[in-house]
Amino acid sequence: LVARVPYHMEHIQFPVQSPSDLVVGDVIDTTIPNPHDPNIVHDKYWAQRRRLFSRFDRGCQLDSEGWYSVTPEIIADHVANRVAHLATNFPALKQSTGPDGQPQGIVILDAFCGCGGNSIAFGKIPSHIVSKVVCVDTDRSKLLKAAHNASLYDIP
Repeated sequence: LVARVPYHMEHIQFPVQSPSDLVVGDVIDTTIPNPHDPNIVHDKYWAQRRRLFSRFDRGCQLDSEGWYSVTPEIIADHVANRVAHLATNFPALKQSTGPDGQPQGIVILDAFCGCGGNSIAFGKIPSHIVSKVVCVDTDRSKLLKAAHNASLYDIP
C-alpha cells in the first residue's frame, strides 16, 4: 500500500513574530558553562540543551553524536502531530479494533532512533492513534539512552 498525501499549506498570518517578540530565555542558556569537553559537546549545543529536550534538567542522556543529531523537541512534536493528523484523517490508515473491540492505533517504526527525540514525540500521541513506537538503532547505548529519556516523559 502506498499512501500519497497531497501537499497542504496552512494559512500563515504575516508578519511572523520578529526576533524581539520571541522568548529565548527558557531554551537558550549560556549562564551555566559547558561541563563537557568542547571537542565532544560544542558550547552552542550545550546552550541549546533545553531546546533539544524541555526536560533536559531531569537527567536526559545524550552521547557525542546525539548532541548534534537529535531533533529539537518542538520540531519532533510538530512532526508527530502531523503524523497523528494523517493517521486520524487518511482513509488508508483507518483505525482497526483489537480483540477487545477497542480502537487500536498505528505502529510507528523509528528506524534510526538515536537518543529518542522523535520517538518521544510519537510516544506522546494518544494510544488510540499510535498504539506502539518501535525504536531501532545499531548502537545499543543509544537505545538505552532513548529508553531512559522516554521514561523522563512518562513514556514506557
